[in-house]
Amino acid sequence: MPLAAGAEKIGVAVKALLLAALLAALYFRILTFLVFEVIASSDFSFVFLAVPLWIAFLYYRRKTFAHAAVKPEAAGVSLVVLACLVFIIGRASAEIFSTRVSLILLLAGLVWTFAGRRWLRRLSLPLLLLACFIPPPAILYNSLSNPVKDLLAKIASVSTQLLGLSFYADGGSVNVPGFSVGTGDMCGSLHVIPALFISALMILLLIAPRRTGPGLALFTAFFTVLIGLAAIVLRMVLIAFFAAHNPDVTASFYHATTGWAVFLAGLIASIAIAALAAWQSRKAHI
Repeated sequence: MPLAAGAEKIGVAVKALLLAALLAALYFRILTFLVFEVIASSDFSFVFLAVPLWIAFLYYRRKTFAHAAVKPEAAGVSLVVLACLVFIIGRASAEIFSTRVSLILLLAGLVWTFAGRRWLRRLSLPLLLLACFIPPPAILYNSLSNPVKDLLAKIASVSTQLLGLSFYADGGSVNVPGFSVGTGDMCGSLHVIPALFISALMILLLIAPRRTGPGLALFTAFFTVLIGLAAIVLRMVLIAFFAAHNPDVTASFYHATTGWAVFLAGLIASIAIAALAAWQSRKAHI
């Protein structure tokens, strides 16, 4: 029996390695270009904070995964087939986004097929966070984000006027004395928002797993997103402040406070809420 169990484990490990090698062969070039694109983009600088969170979530939740029964389901093959179709369509049409998204779908399909729905549910947040690392098509992103950008610029304009600062947003650009930048570039940190939503749920599960009901989870996620949006507005206000009082610092501050700063602000907010929920849970059990 021990020999049979050992042979079975070796067989599973060999199959897993072969599958990983196949995925590497299919997606190596795609992932290489994605990594270089994300590293070069200031809007995706939040990835350097999100990746450690992703790793920590998998590590500290490993016991939860270990206790989940492995029940292969043939229904997962449908998601694998969908992923393959998305990959083929993306390659045939030279559409980069589709080929990248197909990897997330394929990973989800493989988990569902070989481990079951319960495993897929437990790994859904890490998979969704990975999807947030993929830059969306410009047309889709701009159509969804332009109204939000305009709203944030208007809020920043009203805030700076109340503070007696010079700030002008004309819909296409944001202007302060001696410094001007496009509204899209100023609010490029909106790429962070989906990752903030998912990260808030992950942090809540890490810090206060016993208190993670639907109500608290949604409140934490939406509050974290609001903090992220507020951080974008605060960034614009501070740029106007520096332009008025220390012009030499304005450009440096703009380039230094990119997506990572917005992500960090939201992360701190979600940690505070999760810590408070955990404290209340401990207090209730005393």
